[in-house]
Amino acid sequence: FSLQQSAKTEPPIDIPVRMGIEFDFSDVPAVHTAGNPCISHLWNALSMLAPTFETAAIKVLRHALKELDEPALRSDVDAFIKQEALHSRHHAAFNARLGELGADVAAFNTLGQTAWRETMDRRDARQQLATIVAAEHLIHELSIVGLSTPEMLANTHPEVRRLLTWHM
Repeated sequence: FSLQQSAKTEPPIDIPVRMGIEFDFSDVPAVHTAGNPCISHLWNALSMLAPTFETAAIKVLRHALKELDEPALRSDVDAFIKQEALHSRHHAAFNARLGELGADVAAFNTLGQTAWRETMDRRDARQQLATIVAAEHLIHELSIVGLSTPEMLANTHPEVRRLLTWHM
């Protein structure tokens, strides 16, 4: 496929890729948002989906990267790929903790991977890229809500809150 590069402008904001962050989930309980197990399980489910989505995004973006000739855009896409890989690594660590606590992470991952593969297999490379863009836009909008609504993360275990706000 070919990406049309009609607008050669800089992104509206510079978003740094923060690489040197680590998390310690060793004392995180399965219900990590006191008084609201539904919110805990929402965050847990989103975290368990994250590596599947981020791995797919990396695959699609690496394919798209081959078609880009603008150095600034290539640099942005490369930074985004690194960011997604880091997100995936940290969510996998959190998900491992959820597995220790009894969550069937493997079954959830298999379900997510099957659904994602069936979605992407029906699309050509350009449509796959559009799907990634749409999903990232949704994540962005959810992040705005999460960061601007204090009660979304209130009473959440500090390390889980740190993971979520870092990802947002």
